[in-house]
Amino acid sequence: MNLNKLLLMSACLCMLSDPSAAAHLEDGMNAYMVGNYAKAGKFFAPLAEQGNAEAQFRLGTMYADGQGVRRDDRLAVKWLNLAANQGHASAQQKLGIMYRDGRGVQQDYQEALKWFRLSAEQGNAFAQRNLSAMYGEGHGVPQNYVLALMWENISSSNAAASDSANQTELVEQNNSVAMYMDPRQVEKAQRLTIKCASNNFKGC
Repeated sequence: MNLNKLLLMSACLCMLSDPSAAAHLEDGMNAYMVGNYAKAGKFFAPLAEQGNAEAQFRLGTMYADGQGVRRDDRLAVKWLNLAANQGHASAQQKLGIMYRDGRGVQQDYQEALKWFRLSAEQGNAFAQRNLSAMYGEGHGVPQNYVLALMWENISSSNAAASDSANQTELVEQNNSVAMYMDPRQVEKAQRLTIKCASNNFKGC
């Protein structure tokens, strides 16, 4: 099932006590999916103000990417932060990117790692791939190819089990650190991959 549809279903389940809000979120999502961002924003904005994490994430993404609005990184960070602090995995991943790249905030690799890790622990394949890159490049952490390959493996596995669009995008990003590792390091990374997956990505 498409990841966006799963997110919508999850958000709607959380809003069963307010059918009108759920309907507005669905209307916003439908407009967003077909690229009618201006219409989507009209549905998302009031829901975001009311504290709906999915609407906050979508609104933050729209400001970050200039979808239907003038790009505004500070507003993007505002809405992404609100959603991320409610545990929204995709918002945590996107907020991590903002801190990594210094968009709307001072560049802060430690803060980026924090949000990538929180999202990765929820199974977000993009956050897992970004954690891999942070370890591979030594951004905010000592360079560690073993952990970089572990997160790369986990990300690839999750992407393969996800929708085809996510799988394709992550495959295109693939730049394996295995080429820089000796066989024993690769073997260790494989063991850690299995252990991390068995622990549901916690404490990795």
